[in-house]
Amino acid sequence: TRSAGDVIGLLIKALVGVAVLTFSGPITLSADSMISSSANPFTLDAAATINQGGNALTFYGNLGVTPLVVNGVITGSGQINKTGANTMTLSSNNAATVTGSAVVSAGTLLVTNAGALGNTAAGTTVASGATLSLQNGLTLAEPLTVNGGTLANNGVGTATFSGGIALSGACVFNTAPSGGNISVTTQPLTGAGSIAKTSLGDLILGVDSPAFTGTVSAQSGVLRVDTAAALGAASPGTSVDGGTLQINVTGASEEVTMS
Repeated sequence: TRSAGDVIGLLIKALVGVAVLTFSGPITLSADSMISSSANPFTLDAAATINQGGNALTFYGNLGVTPLVVNGVITGSGQINKTGANTMTLSSNNAATVTGSAVVSAGTLLVTNAGALGNTAAGTTVASGATLSLQNGLTLAEPLTVNGGTLANNGVGTATFSGGIALSGACVFNTAPSGGNISVTTQPLTGAGSIAKTSLGDLILGVDSPAFTGTVSAQSGVLRVDTAAALGAASPGTSVDGGTLQINVTGASEEVTMS
């Protein structure tokens, strides 16, 4: 365990050979900076608050099995970027302290606090191949732009994305293998990206999304439709490819293909 009140300009890195490295103490960024875990788990505990100012902050992990956990509150207006193949857990409540945007560029960002991504004005982008995952039953009000990435539920209960989702590319909604659900019932889907609904559990679409023009594929579990235009424009339609399409409303005019 290391304690510090350092001004960091470039890099904090978990050292190879240390079983678990815990960083305790405030961190102030003086330039665009990176916090990285390499071969071993790395935790920034609750005392490791991060003042990024207007600087960009990148979290990087190059091994998928090496977790990076951030428990300290982040303050600032710079962009936060998750890169690398590992899973990073963000558990602090940054709703009142972070005003910049966030980007999940690679790997998985696991959010365990509804305010972890900060003020909702700037929004979060999920890149192709990357995953934004919510812990059991969490509701996230963050506006999202998903460019071929994955939205996931990491556990039981219903994970709710309530801030609106703009889709492009081939996107995945991955309900938990344990049967947890994903709910989109407050703000609509928009964009021309496709949706593949994978894994067990329900994907619940409960808000009309007339500006969504992409395809939807129910590949596993249940795709549940609770409003007439929840699947967006009637064309190009929805396919059922191993999952179940459950329509709980009259007046839906979606083109459906069964295979």
